[in-house]
Amino acid sequence: MEIITSKNNPAVVAAAKLSDKKYRERTQTFAFEGIKLFMEAFSAGVRFSRVFATEDAYGKYGEALSALPVGVLSVVSDAVYEKLSFEHAPQGIFCVAEYFSVQPSEDASFVILLDGVADPGNFGAVLRSAEAF
Repeated sequence: MEIITSKNNPAVVAAAKLSDKKYRERTQTFAFEGIKLFMEAFSAGVRFSRVFATEDAYGKYGEALSALPVGVLSVVSDAVYEKLSFEHAPQGIFCVAEYFSVQPSEDASFVILLDGVADPGNFGAVLRSAEAF
């Protein structure tokens, strides 16, 4: 497992650029944070390019993170994590994953994909609209 303490590390710089849509599209990768999202993505078979964890987060979630392939997980200093994180209260897990396509199941007649919904009211409006359709 790699330990990163420099904000100028190429992997950190590349991961920080994922806040830019054009960079995400060019690299076909995206970023997300948190242990819950990590666990859901891992169990769904999402392919991780890189996962960054603070020392504290690694101490808490090391067992779950140990399931990652060799070379994917890096422990980073708090200062490095601050450069990566876009959360107000981060959990210390920053994931970079490859784009994937969603294939609806044969029994699914309707699929909704949402990205970046910040207001719960907007999410509720989408659900009510979906139910109406």
